[in-house]
Amino acid sequence: MHKYFNLIDMINSIEIDNNNDLREIFDTALNYEFTESEAPLEFKENSIQRILVNSIRHSYSNYEEGLKNVHRLKSEDNYFRYKNATLERIAREYSTLRDECERQKHTLNIATIVSEETH
Repeated sequence: MHKYFNLIDMINSIEIDNNNDLREIFDTALNYEFTESEAPLEFKENSIQRILVNSIRHSYSNYEEGLKNVHRLKSEDNYFRYKNATLERIAREYSTLRDECERQKHTLNIATIVSEETH
């Protein structure tokens, strides 16, 4: 396990495994998220993109390991920055997912504003 001293170190250490075919990632994500009886018959394009980005973030990167360290910094703002940086890295590695990464970053930025207003 890496020792991180600050958020910058954590962001700089984000690794995305880009050696996988998006179809393989999607199939793996579906097997994880749904049982056969729960699987929807069809997906909208944005649902597919969302599933792919989330799967890459949680299963094909070191995001989860870094997230544990971000929580040790005891700042919700650090979580938003770390997730934002991870989405940027995914968009760089998988350019076909750039729009979905931007959508999630936009949603994350709205959540950041709401969080700041409530604290």
